[in-house]
Amino acid sequence: MMADLSGPNTTPTRYPDRVTHGHEEVYSLLDESLVSQVAYVHDDLPRILPLLHIRLEQMLYFHMSSGSHMALLLQKKSELQVCVSCVMVDGLVFATSAIKHSINHRSLIIHGSVTRVGDECKPVILSALVDKMMPGRSAVCRSANARELAGTEVVGMEIREASVKSRSGGPLLEEEDSRSIWIGEIPVALTARPPRSFCDVPLPTEMMRLYYGQQSQGLSSRL
Repeated sequence: MMADLSGPNTTPTRYPDRVTHGHEEVYSLLDESLVSQVAYVHDDLPRILPLLHIRLEQMLYFHMSSGSHMALLLQKKSELQVCVSCVMVDGLVFATSAIKHSINHRSLIIHGSVTRVGDECKPVILSALVDKMMPGRSAVCRSANARELAGTEVVGMEIREASVKSRSGGPLLEEEDSRSIWIGEIPVALTARPPRSFCDVPLPTEMMRLYYGQQSQGLSSRL
């Protein structure tokens, strides 16, 4: 049985009952979300980048321009300590008290270090990243050429310390709170809007299935 992903940097001081360090919960949230916020410190200044990510087993990968600040920094050092965060908002929570309005959500924090990925591994990781947007998409795309690969940096980290914190349900109410205003939750989800074509090629069946299947089933998709 695998040990959980708990550690000193992911132990909460508030609402510990809302936190899990399980692999399944951490991996599920990473697979559902598209973008991570990756923070690090350089020259005593905090920096943060929004990056697309892909998880392959216990590894998390990000891609960026080879001319970006993080990529240039990793050309000079073997690894970089980072904190990774992503969040999925599931609902807007309305309470009687203004200060007790909240959001239902699932948020992820990962602590660790990133390193550069070798050129021989880049195509596989980049294909997986494209396939996350739409399964099978990389098979119909032109492969990246040498210039494109040279201009793209891929970095990875092993997921060793992580936590997921979540909130669900209705608002917190006090006995004296009035019930004269509406209280409750408005569910929120990431959904695909109608596709927009920039070519004369018909919309692929796979994309139609993702979008229109979502409309009929009420599910979110990753178009």
